[in-house]
Amino acid sequence: MNARVRVLGVPAWVDAAHLLGPSLVADGADWVGEVPASYAADLAARLHGVVLAGAPVTLVAEPPLPRAMVRAARTDEARRRRATTKAYAKVGVRLDETARLGWTPEALADAIAAPYAGKRVLDATAGGGGNTIAFARAGCVVTAVEQHAGRAASLRHNLAMYGVSAEIVVGDAFVEVPSRSADVLWLDPPWGEDYRAPCGAADLPLVAMLDDPAVRARYGTVLVKVPPAFDPSTTPWARPTAVFGLAEGDRRRVKMVVLKG
Repeated sequence: MNARVRVLGVPAWVDAAHLLGPSLVADGADWVGEVPASYAADLAARLHGVVLAGAPVTLVAEPPLPRAMVRAARTDEARRRRATTKAYAKVGVRLDETARLGWTPEALADAIAAPYAGKRVLDATAGGGGNTIAFARAGCVVTAVEQHAGRAASLRHNLAMYGVSAEIVVGDAFVEVPSRSADVLWLDPPWGEDYRAPCGAADLPLVAMLDDPAVRARYGTVLVKVPPAFDPSTTPWARPTAVFGLAEGDRRRVKMVVLKG
């Protein structure tokens, strides 16, 4: 049994073949194809609840997929999601719940940092240090800003575990970003509890701060990590890149979006 599927809501800046697989082709802004019903059910399960660029991604199948097949596909997808990209390799990393939620998986952080080897970097929202460590391992000279003193102490511990160093500043990003300068600004604002809901710059005050061209001008490159549901049209100064996971459970899922300006 085959199904004719149409997927709506995939932004042009997302690698659709990576997200959907190779069986669909572009039809204007949509992606269409005739595929086995089991493939369509798996795809529907993976896209269920996904919001990209402020709008839901939806799949329409003709004929409609059997409910039992969809339920089975969602069970399989839930099982796959247990195997996601590893957060960190070292045993003994210290993270409170806030830092744990904001930690960028190690391999993804390394890939983000690699193009900026040797640059001066301001990590304005360092948290437990996932991105600070990655930039330092890339040979960058890093200043890491963390508002919470206890979290900054954990950051210092985590840097030592990885054998890298950075200047640690206990301070407020709203103060430090407009008053410092560097080759690269890395900003990972708190996403909030409902990070799957559509949002924009107005919902993330640290991102809204960058609407000021004078603030952005202090940095050669501005990089901002935002949730997949973030609408990049609210940051016209930046180009979005979708970052996919690497493990079985997230290799076809957008883990985050990195804005570059």
